[in-house]
Amino acid sequence: MDLNRIVFSSDEHGASNLFIQMWTEKMRSALEGVVHCRTNPNESFAYISKVVKESLSSPRFRVTLRLSTDVVNNERANMLNQNGMFYVESDRKQYIMALKCYNESIAYTEALSHERARTYVNRSVVCLLMEHYEECLENIMLARECSNSTLQQFSLQMHEHEAKRGLVKNLERNARSSVTTKQDPADGLRLSYPSHTHELDVANCLSLKRNDQYGRHVVTSRKLKVGDVVMIDKPFVTMAGEHCRYLRCDYCLRERPFTLIPCDRCTWVMYCSRTCLSKAFNEYHRYECGILRDLQRIGGPMLLMALRVTARTIAIFGGSLETFQAHVDELYEPQVNGFTMNASVATFEEMYNMVHVLATNQERRQCRDIAVQLLHAHVIHTMVLERTELRLTCQGNPERQKILFDMILRHLQIVLCNRMPLSCMEYKPFQMQHEMTVYGLACYPLVSMLNHSCASNVKRITLRDGRCAIIVVRPIAEGGQLFTNCSVHHFTNTRRIRQTVLKCMYHFDCNCEACSKNYPMLRLLYPLHIANALKMYVLNRNRQRKRASEIMKRTRIYLNRTAKRYPSKHRLIAQYLFEQSCMNLYQDTSEVEKC
Repeated sequence: MDLNRIVFSSDEHGASNLFIQMWTEKMRSALEGVVHCRTNPNESFAYISKVVKESLSSPRFRVTLRLSTDVVNNERANMLNQNGMFYVESDRKQYIMALKCYNESIAYTEALSHERARTYVNRSVVCLLMEHYEECLENIMLARECSNSTLQQFSLQMHEHEAKRGLVKNLERNARSSVTTKQDPADGLRLSYPSHTHELDVANCLSLKRNDQYGRHVVTSRKLKVGDVVMIDKPFVTMAGEHCRYLRCDYCLRERPFTLIPCDRCTWVMYCSRTCLSKAFNEYHRYECGILRDLQRIGGPMLLMALRVTARTIAIFGGSLETFQAHVDELYEPQVNGFTMNASVATFEEMYNMVHVLATNQERRQCRDIAVQLLHAHVIHTMVLERTELRLTCQGNPERQKILFDMILRHLQIVLCNRMPLSCMEYKPFQMQHEMTVYGLACYPLVSMLNHSCASNVKRITLRDGRCAIIVVRPIAEGGQLFTNCSVHHFTNTRRIRQTVLKCMYHFDCNCEACSKNYPMLRLLYPLHIANALKMYVLNRNRQRKRASEIMKRTRIYLNRTAKRYPSKHRLIAQYLFEQSCMNLYQDTSEVEKC
């Protein structure tokens, strides 16, 4: 497995070539005798940081990174607008692709410009064609705010008249048919046991423990059964994936491709409303605006997440780096326990404490990996000081600059070990069924306290509002530990692949029961069982919730009765079907491609 493909999300990123040059020319020879940085951590760390900082100051290395200011680009906006029109007029009528092009075009145009108004008009046409009449009227309003062109006003009047007429027809049709909206099962998802008295969505049987073998870990004081919901955690930060930026709001992450509006200071993020735009700017975006596009190209989503955690933290402490440092200096990490925190009166600073104490596995990392982290941290640090309002705050103040760098590095280390995917069931029109897809990343402070096992006993489910529900999938005895998995499971991966991925990405050797006993992969079971399982699985994936609910109930009873048979063939298939049923019932559903 290529380490560069794990550390860097793409070979196109300038940071990959830059690091190889730095490592070959300066660092490897000096550190070739150091296998692990913990051999002499302080000296090695200081030396690597010094070399990285000196290298970045060289014009040659800055050229390698291809840094550029994120500004409007009318030429690119016009090209994207033309692409959108092509998708609308094509024989296949690819309206969603057209919307993505129009939304990106809007992001590249100047505020209140004729070009932006024209794209809003084009987007209103797609809304009409897809019979989204309310969204069409909203686009007409946005276009009028941008331009008073006589020709555009004539087109807008025609679109407005047609949209209002369609809206009236829809209301009449709904009144005649008496259509009732089906309730989403995820809306009624609740804890299976009473929560702690301090208003956290955590069952009162869960508690945080610590020992030398497992470090921080979560245990239960009562027996848990398959299907129990024991935790629903809110994310500290979230971030939409690159392929979803022009389909989802970057703040609430809801799918709003018909009405997204851009941040007028950069071309990277879009929001579903001015309310979300304002909240995002005040909570974090003011400290990341103008940097995100370069960071995505240089180092991928991990750098973006690290910057967002940093920006959110700075906003929590009122933009004062000294206040943050004083808070961290006074913090006694062993006493931080999110399971005993009174959420009703907890301050944002206290909520941040749960993020600050998350594991980094820094003591297990090799020098080469630490050098990559320092390179990324210095790149983020340099860009923040050059392009955000922190430039004036830190100008001529080395102490503040150091606080900012240490904060960025710490959050980068936390994100590398604790980021979690945001997933949904996305409709695939050619297969005419739903499949799970990742649409973003999040950092969940409480869920991150759960340790990994390749035969996990709980399942993470992403809800529609971005929260993460923890559902028991294997019975857990009283006093037992809750285990999740770091996206590798013996159902789908061999032991060799699992241990390689965990070692490269999280820097620990997995000794869970699946690795110790070499549990089989699901596809290695008898073909007849696989055929029956896949047949039932396909029924589930078509979002037939009644069928999924029946399968979940039956498999839940079977799994609770056969806890000691794990990992027998029938039990593995039953657990697999139970997990898929839970995802179909409770997981967020993307309907964009179905439109």
